[in-house]
Amino acid sequence: MSFAPGWFVVALAFAGSGGPALGAQSAQDVEAIRSAAFASTAAAELLRELCDRVGPRLTGSPGHALAVEHVAAKLAAVGLRTTRDRESIAHAWQRGPVRARITAPIQRELAAAAAPWTPGFAEPRALRVVTRAPAKDDAVLVDPRQFPIGPRRAHPFAAAGAVLVDSARPRALLATGAATFAAPFVPAAVPAVFVTAEDAALLRRLLDAGDDVTIELSGGGTVLGETAVEELVAALPGATGDGELVLAFCGLDSLDLGTGATADGAGAAVLVEAARILASLGRPPARTIRFAFLAGTAQGAGSSLYAKRRAAELPRHRLAFGIEGGAGRLLGLMLDGDRAELERMESFFAPLRDFGATDVGYRAPRTALTRALRDAGVPAFAFVQEAPEWGIVDGTAADTFDKVLARDLQEASCVLATVLWAAANER
Repeated sequence: MSFAPGWFVVALAFAGSGGPALGAQSAQDVEAIRSAAFASTAAAELLRELCDRVGPRLTGSPGHALAVEHVAAKLAAVGLRTTRDRESIAHAWQRGPVRARITAPIQRELAAAAAPWTPGFAEPRALRVVTRAPAKDDAVLVDPRQFPIGPRRAHPFAAAGAVLVDSARPRALLATGAATFAAPFVPAAVPAVFVTAEDAALLRRLLDAGDDVTIELSGGGTVLGETAVEELVAALPGATGDGELVLAFCGLDSLDLGTGATADGAGAAVLVEAARILASLGRPPARTIRFAFLAGTAQGAGSSLYAKRRAAELPRHRLAFGIEGGAGRLLGLMLDGDRAELERMESFFAPLRDFGATDVGYRAPRTALTRALRDAGVPAFAFVQEAPEWGIVDGTAADTFDKVLARDLQEASCVLATVLWAAANER
């Protein structure tokens, strides 16, 4: 087994530093975690299974339910006890094919995909394309920053017959964001269809030339009724018995054009692998380490379902760490302005400097996955993550297993396991 250059220097300096986490991570613990992480390809194997066998995991779908079963079996196999938090969502949603075509001033098919949690068209609908002040027979063309469209509240596009959303991605990628509602799992009042950046640009050029542009839309998604969903929670029990715990969490759901490799199948694979690594140490941490695989993250629910179901336990949460930034290496932690935590978190990352995991700072998370926990009083922080592909492929058909490097998953699992062990054993 080979380690990154300079690791032994870091470990020796750490072991003798006398810093605030002394006793939380011994050099022997750090070495054991690294050995277990880089000797295994289990994270990549699990991610491949989630992407290629399970497939898309939209919350409330059969794919998401299958992913819960699959991950639960992996956790049980390494000796962790698992529980299910069952919750009902107001509506599930099922994707259907969309046909979109320009009918004037030219005849041309458009690449299109329905926005999740928006209604479809029972019959083909002829609409005029506009960019502002739409009426019931208009399809208003917008960019993603003008979303969401909310039901039951005033909205500039509420009177439209449909909304066309520019995917704003390169190379004709369709991206179907999920924030198309006023609240998670509440369907939008207006059908919404994503089109490619290239097709959106064509429509704008036709409009700028003074043409009257009409399109025909048909098909789309189906809004379903109330549906039960499960969140999976696993625990590595602590030795102290004081009830305190450290939480690591990610989304297990995904959007559904691709197979959710970077958002957030990789995070789920890393959490399972970190659990395996820590279980393999053969002794319990001082505090319980909990691993939560959440639903609704792609639909804007964040960790709200977990916070709702586990409300009575939240005062026992000493720290929470979310993986929410793609599929690359873990490079540090976003402290969300919490200056009091800087020295403490830097001590957790001290033995990881040779990985470049030094970016511990005050900036806020890029997404809202930690917000519900912080609002409930839990110190929750998101990892800084290297994400070269995430901003391009997230929500597209290109979010697939081949976008993820096995070595990145190994390193991320090592970093996560090291930080969790330090937090759980902190004096």
